[in-house]
Amino acid sequence: MSESFKRITDQALEAKGYVLYVNEGFMEVRVDLSDGASVEGLYQALSSKGIVEGLDDAKIAELVDKHNGGEEVYQEVIAQGKESRSGKDGYLEFMVEMGSNKVEVTDSDGTVDFRDLNLIKEIHSGDAVLRVVPPDEGEDGVNVKGEHITVAKGRKAKVRLGKNVRMDEQSNTVYATADGHVEFVDPLVSVQEEFTVNKDVDFTIGNLTFIGSLFFAKDIPPGYTMQAGKNITVKGTVSSSNLMANGDITCDGGITGSENTKIECEGVLRSKFLNEANVICKGDVECYYEIVRSNIKAMGSLFWRMELFAVVNVMLFLV
Repeated sequence: MSESFKRITDQALEAKGYVLYVNEGFMEVRVDLSDGASVEGLYQALSSKGIVEGLDDAKIAELVDKHNGGEEVYQEVIAQGKESRSGKDGYLEFMVEMGSNKVEVTDSDGTVDFRDLNLIKEIHSGDAVLRVVPPDEGEDGVNVKGEHITVAKGRKAKVRLGKNVRMDEQSNTVYATADGHVEFVDPLVSVQEEFTVNKDVDFTIGNLTFIGSLFFAKDIPPGYTMQAGKNITVKGTVSSSNLMANGDITCDGGITGSENTKIECEGVLRSKFLNEANVICKGDVECYYEIVRSNIKAMGSLFWRMELFAVVNVMLFLV
């Protein structure tokens, strides 16, 4: 018998043939039977000690018969309480990856490009964003003395719906209603169609490929590639990096390219200046200061402010 069990009978009960043991919390009762034991007497012994719940009537009758038949009855379980089960809080189960970035191997020879951080976790309209898992309210218990054991109930997970999401009440699932990336600021969940970078691009940002629009509050230094399914907006300057957009490209600070970089857009290109840039544009090209040593292919028109326009070895292909 476990050391957590203790005897609760006095000499008078033991003289009648009953030795009772209980564990901590009065969740289980065991018994020894000796000469003089009977079913009725055992119930009276239990009642005298306040044991009224969880009695195993069939086991009690069986043990008395066993004892009367000459077999030993020693520390047999005759009553058990109902164990309590603590509640658990509900939680949000995300259906999209929300963890840390992963470096991707992009070269055929296995070379890792540490600029490819897979920073943006894209999602498409109609995809599941998260499921609200309901709480487990737990279950109250009761010991053999009839004392109830109350447990704390689990709490509901909190979630608020932001932009471009909807809740399916039947499945407790939040779905995207637009293409973009999931943004979660506890408890607000939304799908943003624009991804914003609020600092200079560096190795913590890396190359970005996004189904929606990209917005850069500051500069894009050399060596990066930015691809957007919609628009790209850069408030700073772009230096020897690639920009590719299915929509417009706007660069307030200007673009300085190199022999191996390119600027491609399906819409309108707007930039303060173009310096040694290789541009392919299906829409108009609007330059507000100067174009220097740049190659431009555009299906639209080329606009600039003539009084600020400085041209050095410009090749224009308007098709």
